Amino acid sequence: MLSYIFKIVCRFEHSHDLRPNTLYLNQQHFEHLKNEFTDSEDINAISSYLGMRLIFSHDAQYPRVAYQNCRRHKPLTQNRERQAAGPDQSFASVGKSGAAG
Repeated sequence: MLSYIFKIVCRFEHSHDLRPNTLYLNQQHFEHLKNEFTDSEDINAISSYLGMRLIFSHDAQYPRVAYQNCRRHKPLTQNRERQAAGPDQSFASVGKSGAAG
């Protein structure tokens, strides 16, 4: 399974000139992948080794890779609240009111 994943990563890099950062797979694929690691229960270690986020999907007929922009956008209302609060408003003080995310 690991060799297949590296193969599709190489194909993706060659086609897009970009390294994928997301791996889509179903539970059965993941079970096969886990067998190739000594600490097979450490999902974070597997994800880190691959250099990709793992996304589990029941619909995944085969593992596939993609590049996803991982920047999270704040809801527009929170952005406006922060702008209205001014530059002195820190994230820590916003977090105390429960509005940070």
